[in-house]
Amino acid sequence: MAVASIAKEVGFRGGVVALDVATASILWHSYVVPEGADGAGVFSVPVVDSERGLIIVGTQNAYDSTPAPYGNPISIVAFDLVTGDLVWAFNAPPNDGQNSPTDDVGFSASPNLFSVSDDGVQRDLVGQGQKSGDFWAVDRETGAQVWVTNLSPAGFLGGMEGSSAFADGTIVVPATDWPDFDGPATGSIQALDAATGRVIWTAEQAAPVPAPVAISNDVVFHAGLDAILHGYDLATGDEVFSASIGGSASGGTAIEGGVVVVGAATPQFAEFIVAGSSIVAFGLPSDATPLASPVAARG
Repeated sequence: MAVASIAKEVGFRGGVVALDVATASILWHSYVVPEGADGAGVFSVPVVDSERGLIIVGTQNAYDSTPAPYGNPISIVAFDLVTGDLVWAFNAPPNDGQNSPTDDVGFSASPNLFSVSDDGVQRDLVGQGQKSGDFWAVDRETGAQVWVTNLSPAGFLGGMEGSSAFADGTIVVPATDWPDFDGPATGSIQALDAATGRVIWTAEQAAPVPAPVAISNDVVFHAGLDAILHGYDLATGDEVFSASIGGSASGGTAIEGGVVVVGAATPQFAEFIVAGSSIVAFGLPSDATPLASPVAARG
């Protein structure tokens, strides 16, 4: 379980806690930074690499500047699943290495596990979007950087708050372009080659995209602050489906049994937010072929 301070209190240390599923007793509690340092809250859902026995998380920034050694704020970190021991840490820029990084450009999205071919040999990677607007792919065995792609600027809501999704050698990322709270705000859904980080296609949206993406049957689904559920062709980025959901969405899209479900409710923190308080579901019509787009089923 991830541990963070919503208020980002100076002195608080982020970390991960493992609990016994039967008794809820603490098996281990590992901090991301040492005593005397702070921050590095773990806000997102961790991912488990069961083959290597790792639990992998992304961390936030430090809350107060601390001289080195200050641990692993703004990092992708792997812990041993059984013991909680630190296995590796990938520290993302920017920082000068002398003092802990306090810029709000940490990792809020959950990591993705995927595998690619490197000269005919399978290489297992973990990818994660950063609030700086960078998407990183690192080696799951060592934590070494494999590639990085910048998709948007840092700013309010960060470059990437929502989690990405992987299918068929493609990693699909929601990226927000909102450098100044009082300025223009847009977003995009971008597909990257998982082996190289090369951008394959970009689908622009009229509002920020803090929500995660989901992929099903070669269609990328995303509902954002524009109050629309979009469906994009995984290979080309062409929009194959769109429907109003009656309110801005900042949470993920769930897909099960041919039904797509999204929550249309977001706090009114900006003037372009569409107020709503609904859960909306879409499904295939009874005469649909496997290539048909979803249509509204109920709301």
